[in-house]
Amino acid sequence: MSKAFSLASLCLCAMIPLSACSSMTPPAQTSKVILYDGPKGIDASPLYSVRINGKTAFVYPCSVSLIADAAGNLMHIDKRNNLVDRAPAAMCSFDFTGQVEVEVTIMGPATHVLPPFVTVRPQRHGIVPVIDGNTFRFKIDKPCQLSLEPMGLITAPLLLFANPPEMLPPPAPTAPGVIYFGPGVHKLGFKDKIPSGTTIYIAGGAVVRGQLSAENASNITVRGRGILDSSLSPIEGPANEYGHNGRQTRWFKIRNLTIEGIILHDSPSWGIELAHCDNVQVRNVKVITSRGADGVDVCSSENVLIADSFFRTHDDSINVKGLTDLAVGYPGDGKGGWSPAGNRKAARNITFTNLVLWNDRAHVMMVGPETRATVVENVLFKDIDVIHALSASVIGLFSADAAPMRRIRFENIQIEDARVLTLLEIRVGPAYTTADPECGPVEDVTFRNITVNTPARLCSAVYADRNTIKNVRFENIFIYNKYARTFQDMPVFLRGQTTNITITVDAPGK
Repeated sequence: MSKAFSLASLCLCAMIPLSACSSMTPPAQTSKVILYDGPKGIDASPLYSVRINGKTAFVYPCSVSLIADAAGNLMHIDKRNNLVDRAPAAMCSFDFTGQVEVEVTIMGPATHVLPPFVTVRPQRHGIVPVIDGNTFRFKIDKPCQLSLEPMGLITAPLLLFANPPEMLPPPAPTAPGVIYFGPGVHKLGFKDKIPSGTTIYIAGGAVVRGQLSAENASNITVRGRGILDSSLSPIEGPANEYGHNGRQTRWFKIRNLTIEGIILHDSPSWGIELAHCDNVQVRNVKVITSRGADGVDVCSSENVLIADSFFRTHDDSINVKGLTDLAVGYPGDGKGGWSPAGNRKAARNITFTNLVLWNDRAHVMMVGPETRATVVENVLFKDIDVIHALSASVIGLFSADAAPMRRIRFENIQIEDARVLTLLEIRVGPAYTTADPECGPVEDVTFRNITVNTPARLCSAVYADRNTIKNVRFENIFIYNKYARTFQDMPVFLRGQTTNITITVDAPGK
């Protein structure tokens, strides 16, 4: 990545439309498939086998949240707050160009039942597999991230990551500034104090067990097609040889950071923390967590792009926060609460685009509630598929500290399976994380082209209890097979100091 990364480049990336799978690579005339052998010491998943253009692809076992019983019935939210027990799933990753045929055979406990159908999400792709016994097939011609769900069940899915080829060749393993992990299983542990100018390369077929951290550095790259695995790091208690109970990757005061292509599996805490960083690109990253972990938290950082990525998380999937520079931003006040102490920085010019999101127990897209920043502004969520939202809210903006929040935009959001308490919400008021005596105002928020494909009736809320909320626009909200034209159609409830809250429809022919 170049040392200069501008808001203009963020906006340009955000304007790229979604295609049949993703527009990460141009179509090719002939197909090419790059497969990576599974490393010694890791058995293939017993749930599925996969062939790409007739060639066997390694299927990794992975851990996801224990959220449902064997019949697919969703557990009560209190029972899903279990950070120890995990459920089995599977994931398969490969690179390709052109058109390829994907063949999947179900091998797990359900093999005695012939699946009458397989749901492929995001459903926007329109993929309908051809089923032959316990095997199903379909074709793809562009990179994408899919969840394959036999009989539509959310238990034990196959997560399929069809990548473009790597844009750059692998670095030389012994080159200066390179930390190279070739195919195989590697015990890294907690790797901190990563210096400026470092490239960490995790090759396809590599599983690196550990966690990464850097502070006060610049020009760091983490890339490859392998897996950073923290499943053996403790969820609580002292550190062990594989890591500790903190972030899977923590980047503090880093300028010019690129994370590309890797899988982050089973963090004990947040998968990616970007705290007080500038100029960050996260592309084609797959984050799968099961133990109370967020996907990515952009904390008081500027000029950040999160693109072409997949998140299945137990806690919040993608989040913008305002945190001070003390510790991880949560200094205690000595009374069981949070202290406002520390230096503050803006959370500004942040774009999330071309993402697939699955949330098991919390919020899918969120800004706040920690807003201990100088300002939270110019945040864009665009071209996002929410394939499962199973708990709190799909979109939440929470101003629980002093920073003003403005110019926040959600556009082209497809919501497929929403079993949540709230669809869209904006709240100004104290929360469990509040440290400041005041809560900042919220203004200029747009929800545009939001499509909800779930039959459940979901409420939305705009609650201004401790400061003002103004200039909120709901535009082209398609819900329950029709466009919402009134507050009652959504429905959305207003409370407190709200001004200029509007609902409009300008879709062609609507």
